[in-house]
Amino acid sequence: MFVLKISCKSIVACLMLLCSGVYAQEVSKSQELDSIYAQQALLYKAKDYAEIIALSEQAKAIELKNAQDSITFARITAYIGYANNKFANYFKSIEGFEAALNYIPSEKSSAVINTNYNILYDLLTRYYSLRRYKKALSIANRAERLLNDYDYIRASRHTWLYQRKFRIYSALGFYDKAALEVEKIKQKLEPITNETDEAMRYGWMRYYRSSLLLSYNEALNLKEKTSAYENEIIPLRKNIELNLSKLDSVFETTASLQKPTMRSQFSNLSFYIGALYYVADFYKEFEAYDRSINLINKAIRLSEIAKEPDRNVTEYLRFKANVLNEIGHTQDALVLIDSIKNTYKSNSFHLNDLYEFKGDTYAKANQLDSALHYYSETLKLIHGTDEALQDDFQNFSSRHQFPNDCEQIDRMSYMLFKYFNQDSVAMHKARILNDIAYNEFVENHKDLNLSIGNKLLYNRIIQCRLELNKNNFKDKNTFISNLENISNRLAWQEFSQSRVVVKLPIIDSLEHIEFQIRKQIVQAKQARNQKQEDSLKGVLQTYKDHVSTAYPTISDFTQNTFDVTSFQKLLGDDDIVLKYLFFYDQFVIFQITKDGIEWELKPWTKATKGLLNSHLEYLKNPNSKFELNPELTKLLLPEKALTYNSLTIVPDTPIYSLPFETLSYKSNYLVKEKAIHYSSHLRFAFFESDVDNNTKTKATIFAPEYPKGNTSLVTRNSSVFLEGAQKEAKVLEALFTSEAFIGKTATKSNFINHKSKGNILHLAMHASLDDDEPVFSYFNFSNDEKLFLEELYGLNIPVDLAVLSACNTAVGKEDGSLSMVSLQRAFNFSGTKAAVASLWEVPDATTSQIMISFYNYLKDGKTKSVALQMAKNEYLNTAETPKMKHPYYWAGFILYGSDTPITHVNYNWVWIAVGVVCMVLLLYVLFNKFWQRDTTETA
Repeated sequence: MFVLKISCKSIVACLMLLCSGVYAQEVSKSQELDSIYAQQALLYKAKDYAEIIALSEQAKAIELKNAQDSITFARITAYIGYANNKFANYFKSIEGFEAALNYIPSEKSSAVINTNYNILYDLLTRYYSLRRYKKALSIANRAERLLNDYDYIRASRHTWLYQRKFRIYSALGFYDKAALEVEKIKQKLEPITNETDEAMRYGWMRYYRSSLLLSYNEALNLKEKTSAYENEIIPLRKNIELNLSKLDSVFETTASLQKPTMRSQFSNLSFYIGALYYVADFYKEFEAYDRSINLINKAIRLSEIAKEPDRNVTEYLRFKANVLNEIGHTQDALVLIDSIKNTYKSNSFHLNDLYEFKGDTYAKANQLDSALHYYSETLKLIHGTDEALQDDFQNFSSRHQFPNDCEQIDRMSYMLFKYFNQDSVAMHKARILNDIAYNEFVENHKDLNLSIGNKLLYNRIIQCRLELNKNNFKDKNTFISNLENISNRLAWQEFSQSRVVVKLPIIDSLEHIEFQIRKQIVQAKQARNQKQEDSLKGVLQTYKDHVSTAYPTISDFTQNTFDVTSFQKLLGDDDIVLKYLFFYDQFVIFQITKDGIEWELKPWTKATKGLLNSHLEYLKNPNSKFELNPELTKLLLPEKALTYNSLTIVPDTPIYSLPFETLSYKSNYLVKEKAIHYSSHLRFAFFESDVDNNTKTKATIFAPEYPKGNTSLVTRNSSVFLEGAQKEAKVLEALFTSEAFIGKTATKSNFINHKSKGNILHLAMHASLDDDEPVFSYFNFSNDEKLFLEELYGLNIPVDLAVLSACNTAVGKEDGSLSMVSLQRAFNFSGTKAAVASLWEVPDATTSQIMISFYNYLKDGKTKSVALQMAKNEYLNTAETPKMKHPYYWAGFILYGSDTPITHVNYNWVWIAVGVVCMVLLLYVLFNKFWQRDTTETA
């Protein structure tokens, strides 16, 4: 018994000793992780980034036992991201942060939430710096959800995140959304009472700077788009100055900004310096050079106090040199550029940028040899192989830093064209540089995230290419095909990026897959790994084949290559396609017929813009005295186009809302003699034989019920009873085999379930356009049910014709791609081949009259554009008063997309009838002839 008791005590003691040993081991491992993390912090200060990465690798061997270990390991792994960022290994930096997120435990302690947020914020910053704005925005939204779920997180975290989201939206060109983020900063700061005075000052600095930058971005965007910007710039300049004065006040009254000692104080001083730089740039762009110089000098002085990184200081100095050059102080500018090269470390600036600057300086001074020398030196630095660059640049090879190198090459080409366009040597070099920039864009545009900057880069390259080659352009067909394919891709990216609120998993996952494959291809190219590059290209083709089979509508727009030669074969002898592309001070009209391609560059100035705007204002005001203006026709329609009877218009932003039918021709409206239809892209304008002669036309009709009201002046934007809409719905129901939802049955759910059961979809109803948030524009069904534009993006509507018989369905708001977001385009992207849509708030009564005529002509087998032309002319011929002939009443509806007939009339019975009549007439003639002969003989 005694032995047994001793044995039990011994076992218990052994177990306790074992447990304590295990615990000690676990504590030891946790301490080891803590030690590694502490060492990394010290190494980061010492700038020993290689050892930081080595310690992260060492930590992988340590087994993680609890949530605290996971948190520490996540922080250790995040240091891989920080260190690789310092080495400019940006993709490895991203991989480090993404790996760190995998170790964040599920518990919701403050340590976990803060660590998770910090890593997300750093990850989105890396994506932002790589211009992967859509990915950065996705991560920012994820970080914001984290902040919103936990109210103990300091307000400063929120304001930093809102400020970053503001920068992302601004880069994408979505200034309305950027403005909302600025407002969120203000709303977060106003109720705070528990922060220190200094913290609040820093918070308001973020608000003032973001508000300032919002106006700065909008101003530069206006200047890029058009030369007619003066009046619109005035309120933006006032807002910039107001917010700069508030930032100045914070700086002048905050001692810690004037003499910073802590990291947060240095960061906020840098924040102020950045604002000075942006305002200096604003005044340089608008040629207030003295103000610009004063501001940048202040930024340079303060950068010493703020201990700004050398790369920031060299940027400020380079900017100052640029301004000095603009005001004619060329020698001072060159001395300043040389001082950057001689004073600062080579990793704090890009030598190619300094050489380009010198080339620009000599170009402005009309010193061609010096300009060409420095442009050649610039190109050598971005040449991607060890092979020496030839003098004619013909062996230039990309180093795959797109779009930065592409932008630089484009700028050099433009400068040679601008300052030496009469010199054959300079023009030859300019064409070669433009060829390089153009080919770089064509090759890499699929890897490019859409931003307003990238779209403007694309426009600049195209404009310069047209100018340089207008007298001797080779291979026009390839150029137009590439132009369309790039436009399609950028439009698709804009479409997908516009869906900030909408989540379409299929589209998002497809985009993600392709991006990941293409990212690996770029890495293989950079590593000169041809075998891996070829293998990845095979994977990409397999992926494309899958998308083409599984998602044909998406594939047709994003994957299939447009070929203009094949497109021309679809055109008839009387068809001409006019594609417009607007630049800063010019626009081009491409003229495509079955036999050839031509183009014409025209001026886009304040005067020509005013001509268009006056016309548009008259159109939408039924009380205006409308006058035909031959000058606008001369501006927008080439003489050759007027020799054709069928015109297809592919518009660009400034003319999206112009119905060409209202232009002057032979002292009357163009619609009197020309059939016109429109298309957002060439590939949607014509389709190969897309009408099945054996398929019976079937219409699906929706005409909701609304409250009774005064119907005398009703438009299809108000929420009252539409007598005309009901009438046209019932006439259409009688014309074709149909499924009609009229009155209470015209519900949103019935639309979702029945929208694609016919080949005609007719919506006669109210619609509302949201100028601020286009995705919230909507159709109004019965019971006040709303179908939003964002919901249309998620639907498949493969009908031959959608008639959107409502207000403002063809117009919307210009977005980040300089394109128009509209209800009509949502149908276009949802698979609809053609749509009749409206350009303004159309009146109910006349709309009904035109629609009924349109459908009657369609039933007779007319093409859609001819049917709409005839319906409009019938209205003009029967209008009771001159006032009712105003374009407001009849020109609002236009046709977008395929122009093929909806029905093919069978004329066999007609020929049979004609044959019978002819036979009867022949017998009658013969009978009379013989009867007369018999009568004569008898007599």
